[in-house]
Amino acid sequence: MKVSFLRHIMTLIAALLTVSTAWGDAPRQKTQYQRRYDAAHPVIIVGDWDKPPYEFQDDTGRPAGTNVEIMTEILDQLDIPYKFVLKEWANALKTFERGDADLIFANVGRYRKPPFCYTRNIINYNRIVAVTCGTTSSNSSLKELVEAGTVLKPADYTEHYFLEEDSSYLSQLEFQSPTTALMGVLAHDFKYYVWGEEPLKWKIRQLNMDKSGLILNDVGIPVSEIHVIGRDTKLIADIDYVYSQLKQHGRVALINDKWLHPERIRKKTIPMWGYLMIGTVMFALMCYMVTRIARRRVRAKSQRNSELDAMMTRALQMGYHYVFQYDLTSRILVNQYGSLLPDEGMSWFDFSQRLHPAERNNWVRRLEQLRDGSMDKHVELSGRWNAGTKDKPIWKHLRGHFAVEQDAYGQPVNIYATIVDKTHNVGLIHEANKMERKFLQFFQFSKVAMAVYNQNGWIENSNEEMKRICKADAKNARLLQKTSLFDMPMFADAFNESRHDPIFLCHLAPADSDHGREACVEYNVVPLFDYFGRVSNYLLMAYDIKAQSDTYHHLIMCQHECDTLQRYIDYNEKRLKFMLNHSDWTMWDLDLRNKMIYYSHTLKHADYVIEFEKYLRQLPPELYDEYKISDESIGLFQGPFHVKRQLNSSAFSKGPCAHDIYGRLRKGDDGSTLGYSGMLHDITRLENIKKEVVEISEKTKNSAQQKSVFLAQMTHELRTPLNSIVGFSDMLKYAESAGERERFIHIIRTHCDILVRLINGILEASTINDNPMDVKPAEVDFAEEFEYLCQSIEIRVQRHHLRFVTSKPLKKLRVSIDIGRVRQIFSNFVSNALKYTKKGSIWVGYRLEKRNGQMGIYAFCEDTGTGIPHDKQKAVFERFVKLNEFVQGTGLGLSICKSIVTACHGDIGVESEVDNGSKFWFWIPVEVIEKE
Repeated sequence: MKVSFLRHIMTLIAALLTVSTAWGDAPRQKTQYQRRYDAAHPVIIVGDWDKPPYEFQDDTGRPAGTNVEIMTEILDQLDIPYKFVLKEWANALKTFERGDADLIFANVGRYRKPPFCYTRNIINYNRIVAVTCGTTSSNSSLKELVEAGTVLKPADYTEHYFLEEDSSYLSQLEFQSPTTALMGVLAHDFKYYVWGEEPLKWKIRQLNMDKSGLILNDVGIPVSEIHVIGRDTKLIADIDYVYSQLKQHGRVALINDKWLHPERIRKKTIPMWGYLMIGTVMFALMCYMVTRIARRRVRAKSQRNSELDAMMTRALQMGYHYVFQYDLTSRILVNQYGSLLPDEGMSWFDFSQRLHPAERNNWVRRLEQLRDGSMDKHVELSGRWNAGTKDKPIWKHLRGHFAVEQDAYGQPVNIYATIVDKTHNVGLIHEANKMERKFLQFFQFSKVAMAVYNQNGWIENSNEEMKRICKADAKNARLLQKTSLFDMPMFADAFNESRHDPIFLCHLAPADSDHGREACVEYNVVPLFDYFGRVSNYLLMAYDIKAQSDTYHHLIMCQHECDTLQRYIDYNEKRLKFMLNHSDWTMWDLDLRNKMIYYSHTLKHADYVIEFEKYLRQLPPELYDEYKISDESIGLFQGPFHVKRQLNSSAFSKGPCAHDIYGRLRKGDDGSTLGYSGMLHDITRLENIKKEVVEISEKTKNSAQQKSVFLAQMTHELRTPLNSIVGFSDMLKYAESAGERERFIHIIRTHCDILVRLINGILEASTINDNPMDVKPAEVDFAEEFEYLCQSIEIRVQRHHLRFVTSKPLKKLRVSIDIGRVRQIFSNFVSNALKYTKKGSIWVGYRLEKRNGQMGIYAFCEDTGTGIPHDKQKAVFERFVKLNEFVQGTGLGLSICKSIVTACHGDIGVESEVDNGSKFWFWIPVEVIEKE
């Protein structure tokens, strides 16, 4: 025992030295990183939420695993704030690649090039295995796994290895979550589930499948190395350095043993006196604990079985699954799950007659062998089954697993079958094949020349039209096979291997000896991408557009010469008519010969006619003489002009108006002045809008100033309780006595209450601003509710050492009222009274009072505080009003009270004198149901 105790002490000392050494070896000077990492902007580490034991969310929703624990120790030693964000793996990759996260644990295959960088140390290794039920095999090829029926985890690295070997595997693979996939393998719905070895072992233990017959097989995929990947090279270097120190001192091995090999961790030894004490206690509690443990285990097993049953039910509900029982004695098949068969069941003869003739004999023979025991107790069958009638068959593609049940004497009793309806999947495959045939037919017989090149630029296939354009005889065909798409002269300056956007260009080929003309060919190169967004092929399309181009240009020129003038006239006429009919513009014409002004909207006739002298009378007096027609004023505007005029009235507006006038001098053939013509824009509405904009701008400016003052106040108000909460929370750990700790906790709770009231006030104010106050009356005993309210108010008042007085005239008063809103009003009244009352008393009460023939409740809160000046009593019910800026609060409480009372169709007010206290009251109409 002494040796164990000494060994325990030596182990603790060694651990402390290791931690201190690791801490001392960490970089002491902070490196200049790409960006600053602080509490507001921590390092974001994104990972997989379901990859135990490396990274996953535990039962409490927190990140856990070897990767999480190692990175936590590294960043703690670097004194860098951090945050783990665990997501579904596909979303985690997208988050990291678009720059929303700084670090990720991943394979470096797709992150070898800048801007990414990765640690030189390998954090862990990922060995891929396949789990199956009941059989073992040697290394299977990926092709054999796919043909046998393989399920992968969505967006896992494993998918990359399958598609890298053959991209056509994608249509044959299925993707399920680990839990669903393992349940499917156990139920023989899937043959293999391929994932990481350690995550699979963890998930199997978690689901209590250790003894269910699941076996792990190697699949021949190389073990992948997992690194820490990021963009900040200096941060990655520091992580590499600290990881090396932790590894050197054995901390990494200890963490890996904790998660991967918990059996290696030695249990702490306990001194002899500890054993004696524990033994004494255990002897006294042994009987009780045995009973408790037994009960708990029974409940845990029952709960686990219920969970497994629920998981099996959910797994069945996720697809087209059926379970039925075949009674070998009565030869009747009945549903156990699903509705494949009729409710009353179906005989084996009827069932077998519905099987497709091509598969019927195989089903009958295999099931007879299963019944007779001439083969294993399990068989897998697939085929077509008619769910309709003989005249109108509805063929379903079924795949099922059949297992025989034997009695105590080894005789077969029942055959149970789990069936999966693959009709939908088969239909999708048929549609895909149909689309593929259509595409191949379109490709071969299209009038558009097309050729398919692989990702390296070498031709794979071309249609007849492409061969015709390229004159692909035996010689040219060999030349095309040896010429890369990237080396073709026409793409020399327009294409390279890193360019992934479509390319359009036109190539002028030399004259054809057979036809004696040049060929103008338009080329279009479109990159085709695989599932991972990588270029897999290039599609080259070519169009011989020389002849079509010549004909097209000739027709365009002829059409242009015939229609240009007419289009121009029609277009301008329609545009002008539309503008005049749908705008505030008007054409005007001043005839100096008869001194008349003509206004027109339609170009056909004058809509308004006014004498020029009358028009001048509408102008301001100072402009009358300037524009009066005379020999001097006729030539006032020689060229185009633009003036803006304010008129008392106009020909088409009786009130004041504003016009923008555009015009020019109109002369006759002999050079004499005939008058003026132009356009008039009625800008009265625009001027009014400008005035409204100015007014709104002023209101917005005032509102912005008011919000700025409110934000400044709220910043101060919120900071005060927050600083107290944070400060006293830090001091808790230094409290020397229980009394001092209780005092700190009391201070923290007090400031928390203050903070809650401030935030509730702000939220209520935002609700008032966006929507009317929500009031929900209900039948309550107001006298009883008021009694409870007084009890809570009395506690608050006594804390301030004030006398509390109540006025409760009735023992029972049943009314319909929103009692929650009444409590809110009294809470705000009492809060204000406590702020401004240092000594004396606070008095609350109510009474029934009739106003304007309507019965209501009159309630009040009276204090002996500082009082309110008469000139400020109306302002206290407005938002953000605080009579004393040094008193804590938002200035919103009384405005919220006013909104509540207004929503109840009541009244609110205050009676106060300076230094003589204040009395806040409200009256709300109610329907009295009963009173005593």
